Amino acid sequence: MGEGLRRESGINDVLLRRVLHWTGGHPYLTQRLCRSVVEDSGAVGVEDVDRLCDKLFFSHRAREQEPNLTFVAAQFLGRVDDLGGLLALYRGP
Repeated sequence: MGEGLRRESGINDVLLRRVLHWTGGHPYLTQRLCRSVVEDSGAVGVEDVDRLCDKLFFSHRAREQEPNLTFVAAQFLGRVDDLGGLLALYRGP
């Protein structure tokens, strides 16, 4: 599967599958998380990818500083007239 994460083939496959688990193949998110995995030479398992993903996309800092997340939030929330209704829709039944 993957050889671009600079690990042994079997480890690359595990890491790439976990990256895709989180990103769903979204180009920017996949590239960003893969780059973080490559830069962290200690990342060798799914828990490491989970940790990096949390830091990059789910942390308080990420919500404020990750360019893709702030852009999407501004585009999405800036066009909503009924924010409460939108949140209720995503919360589900």
